[in-house]
This record gives sequence, C-alpha cells and structure tokens, in this order.
Amino acid sequence: MVSAPPVARERIAAFEKEAGPGTDVRSPRAVPGPSERLIVWGGISAAWLLWGAINALRLAASPFLSASQAFWYGFPDAVVWAAFTPLAVGLARRVPIRRGRLARVLAFHVAASVGFGLMHGAVDAGIAVVRGLVTGVPTSWFFVFLKVLRFGLHTNMLVYALVIGLAWYVDHTRRLEGERRRAAELRALLAQEVLTNLERQLRPHFLFNALHTVSGLMGEDAEGGRRVVRRLGELLRASLKHVSGQRIPLSEEWELARAYLDIETARFEDRLAVDLWDGEGAAGDPILSSFPVPALVLQPLLENAVTHGVAPRPEGGRVTVGATYDASADRLVLTVTDDGPGFCTEPVKAEGRGFGIGLDNTRARLETLYGDGDWLEIGSASDDGGGTRVTVVLPRDSVLESVEGTHAEAISFG
Repeated sequence: MVSAPPVARERIAAFEKEAGPGTDVRSPRAVPGPSERLIVWGGISAAWLLWGAINALRLAASPFLSASQAFWYGFPDAVVWAAFTPLAVGLARRVPIRRGRLARVLAFHVAASVGFGLMHGAVDAGIAVVRGLVTGVPTSWFFVFLKVLRFGLHTNMLVYALVIGLAWYVDHTRRLEGERRRAAELRALLAQEVLTNLERQLRPHFLFNALHTVSGLMGEDAEGGRRVVRRLGELLRASLKHVSGQRIPLSEEWELARAYLDIETARFEDRLAVDLWDGEGAAGDPILSSFPVPALVLQPLLENAVTHGVAPRPEGGRVTVGATYDASADRLVLTVTDDGPGFCTEPVKAEGRGFGIGLDNTRARLETLYGDGDWLEIGSASDDGGGTRVTVVLPRDSVLESVEGTHAEAISFG
C-alpha cells in the first residue's frame, strides 16, 4: 500500500484543526438548522399531545367519567411532559454516559428523575386545583400532591428514564454518523494527496523519455522532430488539464494514448507497429466511448510495452491495445499487449514486485481510486510465454465518487 505523503498529513492536520476536536463533519443537510430544529420539537410536542388525546379518549370510555372529566384527567399530563421534555433532554446531554463515571451518572439521573417526579406532582396538583374551581369541586393542592407522589412518582421516573434514554440513543447515532463522515472526508483527502504524489512521480518520468525521443529525432529529421514537439505539447496540455484522481471518458483517454504512440512511432519508425482501437469504434459503441477511466491510465502501460517489448529488439515489435465491456459486472477491461520476449508465464498481480515505476504507480492509483482488488494483472501474451499482456479492470464507480456522493441524514433532537 502507498503511504501518505507529508503534504497529505499536513492537510489532514489542518482539516482536523479547522473542524475542531470531536466535531461532526457532515453534509449541510445532516446538520439541523433553526427551522429543522423547530420542526423536530414541534413533532415531539405533537406526539405528547396525541398521547394525551388518546389517554383522554380512553378515560372517556369509562362509565364513571364524563367527557370533561376525562379531558382534565388525561390531557394535561401530556402537556406537562411536552414542556418538561426539553429540560430532560438538556440534562441528558449535559451529563451523558461516560466510561469510568457510570455510577455517578446513574446516581445523578436517578436523583433528577425524582426531582422531575416532584415537579410533575406539583404541577399536577396545581392543575387539580384549577380543575376543582372549574367543576365547582374545590380540592386541596397538598392532598393531590401527596396522592400523585404516592401513585405516580414511579411512573414519572420511568418516563424521565425513557426520555433521556431516547436522547442518548439519538445523540449516539448522530455522533457515530458524524465520525463516519469525518473518516470518509479524511480518506478522500488522503486519497487525493496520494494520487497527486503518484502523478508527480509519473509525469517527470514520462517527460524525460519523451524529450529523449525528440532529441534523437532533431539531428536526423528536423521536421519530424517539430511534429513530435507539437504532439508532445498537445499531450502535456491535455494531461495537465486533468486534476488528480479525475476520470475521463474512454474516448478522450484513447486520444491521449494515440498522441503518445504517435511520438513513439516517430522515434522507432517502421520498428513499431501499433494496433489501436479506432475512432469509429468509439463512435459506434457509446457504452465503451463514454465509460469513465482514470486520466492517463494507459500511458505508463504503453511506455512499458514499448520500452521492454519493442526497444530492445533490432526488428522492433507490435503493441496492441484493446478494450471490452463486461456488461454482467458493469466494468471495462483494457489490455495492452506486446510481442516481446515476455517475463512471466502465469498472470500475476502487480503488487510492488519491481515491475517499474509506471506499473507500480498505476497499481497504486487504481487501488486508491477503487479500493483493494485485482485491478492490474500482468501475464504472458501467448501460451509459449512470449510477449506480455497487461490487463486493467475498471469498475464504473470509484471510491472517491462514493464518498463525495454520500449524504447521510442524521436524526437529531436539536
């Protein structure tokens, strides 16, 4: 695996400093704004009022209570808890469950539940006094208060436990979602930096070889050398236009490959034969032509084929480039084949085996973009071990696009 370059570590440190320790890094849609917070609390209040209405209807079904009595006995209790819920949630967040403090936290909230029970009893007793004035049956506040404590304290303590338990659960879920998003953002940032570092290694390597080709032509064929310089300029402009990790349609990648092969053909003349998927194929197969591929993914493979399969041989050789679409897995298969001496009879994964900076960097780029997998395979082009075939398998979706396209929705109390 490719380690993070220093610039990646610096940018990740700056990212963490900006976000702050423990900050939930989420999409704007996942962070509730004032209007969303109002909707959440409105929904909670509506749920309590619905529960009060259901309770009142249940009591109204009793033959011993009138409709007004059922309302006074069943509905106000829900209104009280609708008012108490924000306070209970605030205490749950102020004193959350933490390792090493479980006993203290539980003791605090047991005491808080008793306090809520006492407050609920006091308010209930006040409601009973008002109810007595409305119905013409006066009652004692202290008598009702003691009665509520006797028969309802344990119920109110359980309701408090339920409220803070739900608050803890929702906050825990939101915190985990924030940590997942934060980790995803950091992975995406790291992946971009790794790709940039790899391309910094790749481009000078390619440029050195291309300039060597130009220098060899200028002494023999000045006009040919100028054509190569123009073609090299086109290729460099196209390559510099694409940012690290960017993917382009296969038709555009094919044009970049054609530009590179034109440069090498000018160098080797009739010693290099090229079989390249033609432009009519790109236009005739929209699935192939539009399939996204990493920019310049073919260039190091072609350079490897020319350097090791063609250049060492006086008679030269042939380089064949192919592309097929695997509809069953929705993936593209690219192959670069040369008819050189070859070096392995069985297909192998290019996993840091010293196949050269071009193939090693291509493997690293593919793993960064698509995750771990057999994206790059090197094997013999024929049964007798002659020639070399490099196969690249490219899925449609990359890891970076999955990260960027993820917009998690987190439930929040506010």
